[in-house]
Formats: sequence, C-alpha cells, structure tokens
Amino acid sequence: MKLINNCFSVFIIIIYLVLGSCKPEDAPKNPCDNSHAVSASFLIEEDWDSNDFGAGNWEYYDTDTVCTYRVKLTANEDGASYRWHISGDTVVFTQKSFTITFPNRWVADQAPRDIPVTLIVNKSPDKRCFPNDDGVDTFTRTIHFVNVITGTLVKGHFFGYWDGNSADTSTIFITIQDSIHSNRRIYAYNLSPKFNTTSHGYGDYTYENAGVGYREIICSVNGGEYSLSQIRLSKDNTVNIVCYDWRYTFPSNTSPEYIHHFTGIKINDQ
Repeated sequence: MKLINNCFSVFIIIIYLVLGSCKPEDAPKNPCDNSHAVSASFLIEEDWDSNDFGAGNWEYYDTDTVCTYRVKLTANEDGASYRWHISGDTVVFTQKSFTITFPNRWVADQAPRDIPVTLIVNKSPDKRCFPNDDGVDTFTRTIHFVNVITGTLVKGHFFGYWDGNSADTSTIFITIQDSIHSNRRIYAYNLSPKFNTTSHGYGDYTYENAGVGYREIICSVNGGEYSLSQIRLSKDNTVNIVCYDWRYTFPSNTSPEYIHHFTGIKINDQ
C-alpha cells in the first residue's frame, strides 16, 4: 500500500511539473484572433501640392477637416475591389488609394463646405470566423472644408523649448495672412534667436511661401539665405516645429547648415 501511495505521489508531481512548464504562448490560439469582418473604413489625409517646394516634407495625417484642396483617400481593407463615390462627382474611383484635387474655390470662397465620400468594398469573407459576413461593406465619411485663416489650428501662441533643452524656452507666435489661395504668407514671431540671420531675422520672421493645412504648415523663405520650416500640431495640442536653415549656400548646398527642433504646447489661438 505504501508503494502504491508513493507511486501516486510521484505521478502527481510529474503532472504538476509538466503543467507548470507550459507557457501561455504554448496554449492553443484562437484562429480568429487576426481575422476581421470585411470593412469599408478608410483614411482621409490632407495633402499639399507636390509641385511646390517642401512638399516632400509634408507628413500625412488622418482628418475629417481640411484647409487645402488636395485630399488623399486610402481604404484600410487590402486585397478587395473598391468603389469610391464622391458627392458632386460622377466619376467612380476604383483604386485602394488615390489623391483627388478639389476646386480651390471650395476652400477659399465657399468654405465651410461638406463633401460626403462613400466607399463600397467587396471581398471574399472569412466565413469560418464571421459566418454572417457577406463580404460587402459600405462606409461614408464627410470631408469638412474650412477657410485657411479661420480654420487652421496652426496659429496662435506656442510655448516650448529648443533642441531637447528644457532650459532653452521660447513663446512663439504664428499668424497667417491672405486667404485667397492655398499658398500664403506666414508671420512667425520669436521663432528662434539662435539663427541670427541678417536679411530676415527669425525674431520677427516672414515666410513668403506656405502650404497651410488644418494641423500642419510647410513654409519657406528665400532672400539671400533659404529656410524651410515644418510646423505640426498633434491632436493633444502638442506642437513640433523643425527649422532647416541654408544661410547663403542654397541651392548649391543641398544639406542645411542648421536644423533646430522646437517642442511645445499651444497656449491660445490669439
């Protein structure tokens, strides 16, 4: 009897050790964890004219509100057939992703204006995980065109610091003029005294060419020296400004002499 009890105890210990050695990743995985029902959701990303200098620095961001007249539309579903219907346009687009240019007057003269965009997606569904999915989905989002001067969020006072140095602080004031076209003039006050330029002076700086978006600005100036700045405002009101300065070597020198980064928060719109 004692021998039987000892054998049973050993058996229990072995089972305990085997079960204890099993890692969570060894457990059977749900085959539907990485699957999803067919979806027609899509991104609306504000764009800037690729023919303008500095457009290569533009960073796309998903938004329902835009100040420019170029919008990039991208379906989230891969490997499907797509039918895009844009209100007021008889053309049916079938690409997964494309950029469309709206009449500039929608932004300047008639803003605010709303343009609904509908995407219909057709794809073979995963019936094992979603037996009720018929493989067809429809989704509509509305693009809100707003006036550049009154609609952009990249204006007002911003407090922050330069180049990762929390002791090197500035309060920057950005204002915009000329609401007729997408390109316009930007006034940036106290942008950075460290540039110490002679013909412009960053303390009271005028950018002569600018692409202004809802949450982003690409702006440049060329007058003896050349400077290009990218100003980006996140949804949490965090602002990031990157300043590229060529001084007097542009365009012979393709690499800027100075690159400075400003990180801060938006204080107000005024």
